[in-house]
Amino acid sequence: MEYRYRPSSHTFALERKNLAQALATIKKRIQALLDNKGTPVSGYNDITVYQAVARGQQIWYEEWDRHGHNPYYGRIEYVDRTEGEEPTVVYVSKAQRSLEFEDANGRLVDIIPWNAPVARMFITHRSVPGQWDLDRVTRIGIDNLEVVEVADTFRGPMLPPLPDSEGENAAEQLFEKRGGGKLSDIVATLQEEQYDLIVQPLRQNLVIQGGPGSGKTEIALHRIVHLLHSAALSPQQILYLGPSGPFLRYVSDILPSLDAQDVVLHDLVSWLSRELGVPVRKKSASSDDALLYDEVFTQRLERWVDHYAANLAKNLGDLRMAFDVETVSGRHQGTLELSSAQVYETFATSSRYSLRERWRLLRHRWDQMVETALAGAESRQLTSYQKLARQRFDHWQEQVPRVETLQDLMAIYPVARQEAGIEAPFHRESVWALADALALLFLAGRFLGHSQHYALVVLDEAQDVPAVGFALAEQLVSTNGSLTLVGDPFQHLNPYTEVENWSEVANRLHAQHVELLDNYRSGAQIVHLANAAHPAGIKQVPRRGGGIIHPPVKVSESKVAEAVMQEVVRGKREYLGQVAVIFANKAPRDLLERFQRLKPETIEMAFEPENPEPYDVIMATVEYAKGLEFDMVILMAETEEAFETTGAGAYQLFTGISRAREEVMMMGLRHLPKLYGRCYRQALRMTKFGSSALR
Repeated sequence: MEYRYRPSSHTFALERKNLAQALATIKKRIQALLDNKGTPVSGYNDITVYQAVARGQQIWYEEWDRHGHNPYYGRIEYVDRTEGEEPTVVYVSKAQRSLEFEDANGRLVDIIPWNAPVARMFITHRSVPGQWDLDRVTRIGIDNLEVVEVADTFRGPMLPPLPDSEGENAAEQLFEKRGGGKLSDIVATLQEEQYDLIVQPLRQNLVIQGGPGSGKTEIALHRIVHLLHSAALSPQQILYLGPSGPFLRYVSDILPSLDAQDVVLHDLVSWLSRELGVPVRKKSASSDDALLYDEVFTQRLERWVDHYAANLAKNLGDLRMAFDVETVSGRHQGTLELSSAQVYETFATSSRYSLRERWRLLRHRWDQMVETALAGAESRQLTSYQKLARQRFDHWQEQVPRVETLQDLMAIYPVARQEAGIEAPFHRESVWALADALALLFLAGRFLGHSQHYALVVLDEAQDVPAVGFALAEQLVSTNGSLTLVGDPFQHLNPYTEVENWSEVANRLHAQHVELLDNYRSGAQIVHLANAAHPAGIKQVPRRGGGIIHPPVKVSESKVAEAVMQEVVRGKREYLGQVAVIFANKAPRDLLERFQRLKPETIEMAFEPENPEPYDVIMATVEYAKGLEFDMVILMAETEEAFETTGAGAYQLFTGISRAREEVMMMGLRHLPKLYGRCYRQALRMTKFGSSALR
């Protein structure tokens, strides 16, 4: 329960005044910075210090200029035991820069970032023993520069009871997302489990497994924001790889809204195409795709690299050089020898390095042997022999083929692939499949090393990524960095990505594994329907009420376009957000054309647009829609088999249903989808709602 203050109450009036004070302070500070633009910062004579201070002021201006319309969303009142018994008041903001202002009672109070240690009490409603004693937590809703809601979500036992004239107790609605169905920042409704994941130390690897609407993508993005500021990372130190361009455009507003303006989100396929300089697609036609996606493939590639290094050592033979020098202690003669056994030892014991680095280690070992053997030699002789030694090493090294560039590696990749057990033919000049592209870049790390490493690598929707992709992500993490893996193995749509035990994945990555079971996206009835369709029977917990589910409807081919468009128009009339028409596998071209002819001019509609944002209605397959969310979803069973098979079809149905926030319905073209019908009846039993509750 929570206590909500009436707009006529004294507390509500105080919060209106406090907001006015905060807004006035922001405006005054921004105006002062604008007035001082171009003038020296007083007290800073050193140009480096001056530039740093000036840049800090610019960042402060940029952030509070963005957050000036909504400077905070909550208030905490607590006693800091290290400073005395007087209560401290702070406001909690999405901004990453603090602000001090004078409230309506004449006190100086701070607005603090959402990820500051004190702000955690806003979520936990718990004191920190020996440090902070929590008295009160208040949620404050601000819209259009006006306070629209004031509600105490926690009141300590020492606070006096509130009179009925101030407000009333009400059920919490912290999880109610605004209409619109678009992923957004979750700062104001963060839960303790989510917060704890976001603020994990930089070096902590994470495997975050969560069902639809669990907030896993938002957690990953908020972790980026937190580490940008707490670990002082630059955007160039972060690599985020998502499933598709449309998905990234869908979530792209989250980071700027939380003061992470310059972070670039990458579509995995496009990123691979750029890194390799070759076109890449998600799927391939190989008969060995299952092995390409398996962890065994990665292990075999590793063994092939070791085998390749062993053959290099064997084929190189011994490296020898005779020397004859004068030293202060007399003439010294001898032969320097780097045996193939020593070469193999260097290659084998340095397996954590790329082959390029192992060659450098080998050259360094040879140089040290020369330097040790010629210690005390006259400088002219030493220089001469060092030059000769380098020439001998280069000539000896040229006896075996070298992999110096990515093009060299592409030339031998078919051999690596074949020796790893892939029998299907491979043509390196064609479009590269996702698994092969990841394998090539993984091998590039083993042979050439990577030109850049990252403090944080995030792999989102990882359930459809081959195991070699996880290995590549590990390679790309810098020594003091970490990997965050996000996904739901039960939403995999690639038939070759078998559902794994993700706790075992976490063990392999030395990561903390967390499974999120709450659904903050969909109404309860929709969650129950999705639970009934879940391939493994795992049940999500709905955190929102409501939701509308419909029994399956069979429509004739001649009437299907009219029936769908009728529901689309109704959905746009009733909801703020987008409507989606989702097909299982393939959308018939003639049906899409009929949809377009029938749609009203006022509705913007497109099939799988590169940027889904401008459209009222999205028509797509389940694969495109994965990761997106819509207020209303119309599932289209375009064939008798659509959504009906027990393998990938079950994942398709579960994923398709869980795209909906408010309403979901199924239309079968010439038949009734039996699987959906069973799930629908089970959902009704689970919710104990009859069909009279449905529209």
